[in-house]
Order: sequence, then structure tokens, then C-alpha cells
Amino acid sequence: PDGRWATAWTDATEIKGSDPLDGYQDITVLDLVGVTSTQLAVGYRPSALTYDSKSDTLFAITDDGVTVIALGDNAEVLRHVVLAAGPNDTPNTRDVSITSDGKLALVRRDSVAGVGVFSMADGGSVDVVLPGPVTDLDLAPDGSVAVAVIREAGQVAVIDMGSIFLEPTSFKLVAVSDVVVGSVALPSKSPLAFLYTNALPVSA
Repeated sequence: PDGRWATAWTDATEIKGSDPLDGYQDITVLDLVGVTSTQLAVGYRPSALTYDSKSDTLFAITDDGVTVIALGDNAEVLRHVVLAAGPNDTPNTRDVSITSDGKLALVRRDSVAGVGVFSMADGGSVDVVLPGPVTDLDLAPDGSVAVAVIREAGQVAVIDMGSIFLEPTSFKLVAVSDVVVGSVALPSKSPLAFLYTNALPVSA
């Protein structure tokens, strides 16, 4: 965000017929101010990279978790937080969002009635149990709130990210009874959420 850092890496999902033994774990962190580069190894097959709002930390989302990298005069890997809950918890069955302050990761898994909240500081986690499988999840840009859509229950969960890790029940359920919704998008500067579905030919 401050324009100092860039990262060069390989997204294996963009490579057809890639060797399953190649983890594409090498990344290069570029300091555009000091004009230096640092090569680091992250988890197996990174699929997305993101920075915290202060440009102090880089997160590499990988097949099995999140690699946390401290940025500074000497960029270095701090830890790898494992997100995979088992052999069937594969990258294409989960979505990972990290709060802008870099403290928490929010994980939605296909066909799971709830979301996981993980501490990026020590890897601790809690499960937020919801009334049905979460079909979509979006995190506000400032990291203060997340919205989870529960299509089959006709409900939306509004999650307070400031308290959810210590109080896994600190969310509010809102019924959506007049239209089917399965997805959500939160804008950068608005108190409103955009709810929609692309699974049914609904006009509303």
C-alpha cells in the first residue's frame, strides 16, 4: 500500500500441465526504495499474495495455509499458519480473506455451516457456527466487519471482526425472505452490502 514493496511469484493455477512435484514456493520480495531483492520460500503452491495496510507484513496464501512474512530492512518468513482441516480440505474448496491489519484470516469452506477464524500471530483458531453452508463471504476493506451468505437458510450473518475471535457468537443474523441471495460484495466506502445470486434467473 505504501508503494515500497513488490513481489514476484508464480501462480501454478495459470500453468497448464504443471508438475505436481513442483511447489512454486520461491518468491522474490522487491524493496523499490532500497532497490534490493530477497528470495524466500513460502508454503506449497501460493495462489494469492496480499499486504497489510501498513505495508509491514506480506501474506502468501498457499495450498495448505498462509505464510507470514515480515517486511523491513531484512524481509523474512515469520511463520506458516496451517489452514487445511484435513485431506478433503483443498484450496479449490475454500476462500481465504485476511483483515487489513493482518491480525486475522477468515476461511469459508464449501458445504460447511460456518467459517473459521485464524490468528496470524500464533495460528490459533476458532469456528464460527452458522445455520447452514456459507455460499459466499466478503470482508470490509477496513477489516471491521465480514458478511457471510447462507443461501439455503435465507439468511446473512454480519460478523464483528473486532470481537469474533474471543466471542465466536458475536454475529448478527439477518433474514432475507423476499429474494434468493447467494453472494455478497462490500464496497470500499459505503455502509451498504450488495447481495445477489448468479445461480438462479432472479430479477429483483
